[in-house]
Amino acid sequence: MTRTSKLRSLFLSTLLVLSVFAGTVAFAGTAAAANQPTIVSATEYSPNGNIEVAFNRSIQKENGISTFTGADITVYIDDQQYTGGDISFAGLDDDGSDGDIVFRVTPAGDLTPNQNVTVDIEPDVEAASGPDTTLDVNESVDVTSTDIEEDASSADSYDSRSQALTVYEGEKIALWANEGGNDDEEVTVKRVDGTTQLQTSTGANSRVVAYNTSGLTTGGTYSVTYQSSDGNASQRRFFNVSDLQLEASVDDKNLTDTDDLEVDVSAIRSGEVTATVYDADDDEVDAQVATLDGAPPSATINMGTLDSEDGPYRVQVVDNATGNSLNVTDIRVSESAEGAASLQSSIVTDHAGDVVQIPVSVSNTDEATVVVGSATEDNYVANLSVRDGDDDGEVVVLFNTFTAGTGTSGSASGVFSVEDSDDKLIESHENESAGLFDIARANESTLDPSDYNVEVYAGDNADPDAVTADSADDIGTVSLLEPSVDETTLHVLPNGREGDVDDLESLQENLENDNITQATRVANKDIVVAEVQASGLEGVFENELDGGADNYTDALQNQNQEITPLETSGST
Repeated sequence: MTRTSKLRSLFLSTLLVLSVFAGTVAFAGTAAAANQPTIVSATEYSPNGNIEVAFNRSIQKENGISTFTGADITVYIDDQQYTGGDISFAGLDDDGSDGDIVFRVTPAGDLTPNQNVTVDIEPDVEAASGPDTTLDVNESVDVTSTDIEEDASSADSYDSRSQALTVYEGEKIALWANEGGNDDEEVTVKRVDGTTQLQTSTGANSRVVAYNTSGLTTGGTYSVTYQSSDGNASQRRFFNVSDLQLEASVDDKNLTDTDDLEVDVSAIRSGEVTATVYDADDDEVDAQVATLDGAPPSATINMGTLDSEDGPYRVQVVDNATGNSLNVTDIRVSESAEGAASLQSSIVTDHAGDVVQIPVSVSNTDEATVVVGSATEDNYVANLSVRDGDDDGEVVVLFNTFTAGTGTSGSASGVFSVEDSDDKLIESHENESAGLFDIARANESTLDPSDYNVEVYAGDNADPDAVTADSADDIGTVSLLEPSVDETTLHVLPNGREGDVDDLESLQENLENDNITQATRVANKDIVVAEVQASGLEGVFENELDGGADNYTDALQNQNQEITPLETSGST
């Protein structure tokens, strides 16, 4: 052999050794990977909220223990760790040596198909035998809405067409092969007198199939046949498919950033729904849960206002019990025009002591702030915020000039109120260090006849620095005139006829029928009725009525007013 041949032979021998060694390493790695457990399925089923996690082989925890406990399991619902109850294996399957574990989330009913449920097992799991290759279990769970059991002893066996379970098209149901101890059972779904829809098995180490009914014919009846793996037994169950008729709509898809997005939802069955708003990047903006009730079951869900820069938006509505969903798309939001407020009359005239009406108009907002008076010029100032509750663009503010400045209040809003019950007085402050102006209390006395400034601003301005006379949307005047007694008329009737005037209705009836005589002279013990026409009294009565008086007579009596006749010369 030449020197060249020897070198070639040595090189080939070395190459052969290295190749064999490398091949040995590859084979060992392949065997270890092949022994790593994999998850066949993870399914929530049964009325008790059982969760089965099935593997392709017998498993144990990486510490060599095959028995699992609740402490090994963490459940996440919509990416949030579930803390509302317990994880329990009681009466279920905590032994991984048979290739699956079954545990329960309690209380039952906390998991619904509209949720994203994930199971995390810690420590990691590994095959019960063979090379140790661990699996980090973090698995999404198929959550079902109802189940059809193989076991004929079940209270709801659904074993005939007349006893069929009602499900809604699109609902995910659990086909539970729970009779006997067999796994990997054959399951067939077939339309009665029709075609086969599904032919599968529960799978190795599993007893459950999560079946999505989407695409099944509404109004149809379907059978579920369970065939044991040994072929010796079969059971047949039935279900009917109905249309949930889940509908969702919005009145207006073109909103401003001050408009609330309201979603109208209805279905043929009552229950909870979840409405979720997504922006143009499909990021969740807000989610609200509502209950459909009434006939037909329905609800209006207020999703609040939306930012004009993040649209267009879509709303996904999900029926929580079935997981059925639909979307309302292409909801567009624009920036609203600036809100404005104004006084409908630049000058409002009334008498001191009366209740003054101050009509305020609003546009592109439903709130306004009103300031009456001036701390420096009038020795009186009050501020209040109001809301237009019926969207008619108007709020009529009622200003009781009798209680103003006195510290007297017949109710929580004894000075200010609103005329329309749909509107609202949000808050009011008078002559005190609160709200809009930081001022010292003015003298507590009824307002003098005078002119008082009125300023109005759009919005509920609670910031004193944001509200100045220069920033007012509109300015006007409340002009209070001197109250007066315009006319007094005396009526008399003989003693003993008190019943004719014991209430306002009787008095008015007798006056209209001329049963009471008008006179300027009265006899001793005659009954005198004084008819007075005067201004400036309205606030007195309204204050007492607000304070609980039943009528104007009671209101006058509550003021402890007394009339004492003065006998003059020449009288008898």
